[in-house]
Amino acid sequence: VGRTHSLLEQLTFELNLTMFKAPSIGPNTTFIKGGVAGNRSTFFAIPGFGSDLQACEDAFQAVFDMIPPDTYPFEEAIAENETLRELDGITVAAFVDGIDFETDLGRVFCTGAAGYGNSRTAGPYPGEPETVSMLAWAFTNKNSPIQSEYPEDKLIEGAAGQIPPILAGRLSRPVRLSDPVTRISQMLVGDEIQATVYTQTGKKYMAKNVVVATSPYISGLISYDPPVSWERHQLNQHKPMGTVAKILLQYEERFWGMDDGGLATGIEDGMLSICIDATDQRSEKGIYVCLIVGKQYDQFVKSGETNEERIDAVLNELSRTLGQEALSPLTVDIGNWPVNPFVQGSYSSYWPPLAWTRFGSALLRPEGVIQWCSTEHALKWHGYFEGAIESGMRAAKDVIEGNIGELKEPEPHITLDI
Repeated sequence: VGRTHSLLEQLTFELNLTMFKAPSIGPNTTFIKGGVAGNRSTFFAIPGFGSDLQACEDAFQAVFDMIPPDTYPFEEAIAENETLRELDGITVAAFVDGIDFETDLGRVFCTGAAGYGNSRTAGPYPGEPETVSMLAWAFTNKNSPIQSEYPEDKLIEGAAGQIPPILAGRLSRPVRLSDPVTRISQMLVGDEIQATVYTQTGKKYMAKNVVVATSPYISGLISYDPPVSWERHQLNQHKPMGTVAKILLQYEERFWGMDDGGLATGIEDGMLSICIDATDQRSEKGIYVCLIVGKQYDQFVKSGETNEERIDAVLNELSRTLGQEALSPLTVDIGNWPVNPFVQGSYSSYWPPLAWTRFGSALLRPEGVIQWCSTEHALKWHGYFEGAIESGMRAAKDVIEGNIGELKEPEPHITLDI
């Protein structure tokens, strides 16, 4: 729960869930970059490193200042700005390459600043800096500044994953699980559009409105009759999922120091992209959470033939920083999102270059009575629970107010001149 995640905080209160202060990423967080291990104070002792970080901050801030607040990139204020459109044509990594650095370590850390402490992610996006649009990153940071409005300020006792089943239990009709939607058809019945939703097991549901609440990429796995617009098809294909595994480790005690829990590892140094202390201060147990991102996930997969072998490899790598105690967790839980057929990649997706300016106008536009929502559709806090709530509320409002799209006949995909 972030410092400005008011919707999620309100929901936790309504559900009588308990939150606790998350341990901060302290000044002694270990960064392993390019074979060099240390903390921020260690690196600031290197001549030129401090000025490199200042040059990095100034370059990013200059772009952030150009982004109008509360504005999607497909809206006129951004879409008609030539400079901002050009930023959609380059990646975060390419932008960093244009900054003049005195030290190689400064360049690595600058990419890490874009990646919220790790050089393998571009901010809240689970894509690597070489793949994420600079405009997308600037838009997100403008509306959801992760440095000043820290998004992991508090944690929910029992985790946020308990919220959906609690909400489902309050509905008058049961939620159908493990039976994914395969097709949605729409047809005019008089002056109204009637939708029919078909599932994998052959069930079908008649509906006046349909809300597709999943990432654009996953929504593209559904068949639509008539087909959705070509812009929506292209958007779904140009908004790929990231590649991330999440590992949660529980230990008998919190054996690391109060300020020593954080860890960020460069790709050439290991597979643990970023790790944080998630211990509840009221508990005697210690909780450690690691994300394995992008090409480092490839290392994770190759580290063993089975999950048990991969866990051993993770623990061995962790022990090099935290000590031998890291080898003996009480429990290990893995969210291996790339192999989950209902996720196929990560906790969220990302915007590669040109996707926003070419296809972004289809993000929120209804197709007949179909509305779209997910954390990826949010104006603020893309990739977070807060963004999912905001997006869902926007879609519900559109349903209530009857904001539907035109039901068009499919365009011919081939024309024969006879």
